[in-house]
Amino acid sequence: MPYGLVFIIGILVLLFFIVKLKTNAFIGLLAATFTIGACSGMQLTKVVSTISEGFGGTVASIGLVIIFGTILGKYLEVTNSTDRMALSIVGAFGESNTTLAMAIAGYIISIPVFSDSAMVVLAPLVLALAAKNKKPRVAVAALGTSLAAGLLSTNVFFPPTPGPLAAAGMLNIDIGQAMLFGGLVAMVRTLFGWGYAKFYLGKKAEDWFTYENQEMIEVAFNINNKEEKTMPSLWGALFPLLLPLVLILFNTFSKMIFGGDSPVVAITAFIGDPTIALVLGCVSAMIIHRKELKQDGILSTLSLGIKESGSIVFIVSAGGALGSVLKASGVGTSLAESIASLPIPTLLIPFLIGATIKMINGSGTTALITAVTICEPMVAALGISPITVFLAACCGASICSHINDSFFWVYSGNLGMDMKTGLKTLSISNIVSTVGALIATFMLGLFL
Repeated sequence: MPYGLVFIIGILVLLFFIVKLKTNAFIGLLAATFTIGACSGMQLTKVVSTISEGFGGTVASIGLVIIFGTILGKYLEVTNSTDRMALSIVGAFGESNTTLAMAIAGYIISIPVFSDSAMVVLAPLVLALAAKNKKPRVAVAALGTSLAAGLLSTNVFFPPTPGPLAAAGMLNIDIGQAMLFGGLVAMVRTLFGWGYAKFYLGKKAEDWFTYENQEMIEVAFNINNKEEKTMPSLWGALFPLLLPLVLILFNTFSKMIFGGDSPVVAITAFIGDPTIALVLGCVSAMIIHRKELKQDGILSTLSLGIKESGSIVFIVSAGGALGSVLKASGVGTSLAESIASLPIPTLLIPFLIGATIKMINGSGTTALITAVTICEPMVAALGISPITVFLAACCGASICSHINDSFFWVYSGNLGMDMKTGLKTLSISNIVSTVGALIATFMLGLFL
């Protein structure tokens, strides 16, 4: 059977499982992986062993990083550290710049906290700020859209968020470099989303927006109902997040500055290893917040973080299994040669793959992992750097949050919007933001 047809059949199997049968992406990826291996002519025993090797190798390389990253996010969430960060950012920018403040708050908070959870936590702040505005319905849309732009940007582009972390690992990209370049493109994406919210949505009349829960925006949902004493200090909120990020980036820069044989690099390579850095971040969160959490809270949050990370590790590892089968079967090489000959910019290939999966499936993580898995064997043939493939795939995975994406309903539900207004604000904003991110990726690709 032609390899191109084998690959198409595999993708159709993937879409059938996750769209038609509505199974977890883990099951869909494994089904597609086995189908591609079997249809390519591999012996079935070889298919199974290759799947096991790819799955196990991915768990070994990034499984612990995903687990500890998720645990750190849970500690910041349950200790109200995210509330403190958001309030501090809004206070620093002032009420006249609340739209930009919400975008930056989303950008920062979504690094350790899942975007869905962060949206739930910060929605009351959006409503409280909107209630002070002369046009509260417009303000809800502008502030909420701006917040979502930040949340969804780092959620897709910035390790140690699981999706980009796994994608960087699959492409053998230094995590520090992924942070630097992914963070830069994520910032551009955030600013494009903020611009759409500020200069387009903010100029609309109030009747342009419709809400299912009218009372929700008539009443000030004051985040200060959470007593100040229940929130940590700004430094206490930020330190557990900043510590691992600084250590990882310091490791990257030390390699550039001192060279591989320096004793400084030997030290930074250990403390700046993503797993060790995130463990230190978790430990610092336990120590700083030990009084409010107490022992029971520390242990229950730890357990909750481990539980939530499980499904992510499975999905990512299934993507690793798919990559192994694509390589072993020869399908990946054949596909790379065919795609490289197409008359389209090579940058668009990982972007279009990611965008297609995202629009159909709704999961940015699944879209990103699938795009990187398919493109990893093509990197040499495409003639672009792995970091450019990474950024382009991230762009595709962030293309549009709509009705098949859980974040869409978290966003619209917590802000009282009906589906039409959710589409006009969040979904269109995503497209505008992604255009900005793709432009930034193209510009960076000229130098990488």
